Amino acid sequence: MLCFAQKSRSREIAAIAHVVALSWCATFVWHYFFYGTGETWGHAVIDGAMATYFWRLSKSRIFALPLFYIQICFVGVNLSTTLSQTDDWWFAFASNRLFEIELLYILGCSVFRIGRLRRTKRGALLERPDLMRGNRVLIEKLRPAARFAFFPSAAVPRV
Repeated sequence: MLCFAQKSRSREIAAIAHVVALSWCATFVWHYFFYGTGETWGHAVIDGAMATYFWRLSKSRIFALPLFYIQICFVGVNLSTTLSQTDDWWFAFASNRLFEIELLYILGCSVFRIGRLRRTKRGALLERPDLMRGNRVLIEKLRPAARFAFFPSAAVPRV
């Protein structure tokens, strides 16, 4: 994942790939030092910090929004495992599937960007037209309304 992220020449993809790799290392270290007592709480704190980071990134770019939702699912898995005292097998199974989805998303975005760079590098005359141009205008018009739908307190003017 890190190799493809670097090859994509996108600072955002590379930064997110490095942050995900660092969080994976942190959860690994946490697992070995605190196995049994407080293990899932530590994972929940690490994943909560990641969710906060992706939420702040998603304010400016849409790339981080699916990663934010995946991290929220991580926090939910960690907290439900802690509160319900279930077996570690379910925790590991759910965490591994979510982590694989996260890696595949970042890898897919990297491969898409690499393909896009190769097409523009070749100067392809038969490149597809920009079909999203009209949708970008619509997205920019709807962005404030969407923010108020998810956070109703933001709609109230502050005095």
